[in-house]
Amino acid sequence: MIILYLFACFLAGVCITIQAATSAALSNATKLPSFATLMSFILALIPLFIYYAIESRGFKDGKYTDVKWWHFIGGILAGLDVFTIIWTVPKLGATIVLSFTIVGQVLLGLLIDHFGWLDVAKRAISLWRCSGVALIIIGGILLGVEEFLRFKDESEKVSSFK
Repeated sequence: MIILYLFACFLAGVCITIQAATSAALSNATKLPSFATLMSFILALIPLFIYYAIESRGFKDGKYTDVKWWHFIGGILAGLDVFTIIWTVPKLGATIVLSFTIVGQVLLGLLIDHFGWLDVAKRAISLWRCSGVALIIIGGILLGVEEFLRFKDESEKVSSFK
């Protein structure tokens, strides 16, 4: 079963990459990153609504009495995440944006797991986990070096014209 879960996560990563590129193209076409973000959520609402209707058996099932106010922060953060990706992909490219997004996710995920924050089951920090995170960080840095050098060259060209 773990293979199925890992494959689902892999497919989610593929979807995020396609979403980042297509939403960035929509943002470029409209010159409005906010419009591209809004469309992402409106269009995502349709299949989610259908799935929720099926899962809740016609909106009948579900226990909502234990819901805390902070459980809804995820929606706000999702909007910020999608907007930031749409805004930065045209400037940095999908590889850089997504690699640094992943670095941020994995670093915070390590802490959330270790301390059991946000009602997540505790999973202690280990040498294996730290090594994996270190490799992801190194990968993000390696992927970002070329882009950093490109930006540095462009800024030096601009300053030499002043």
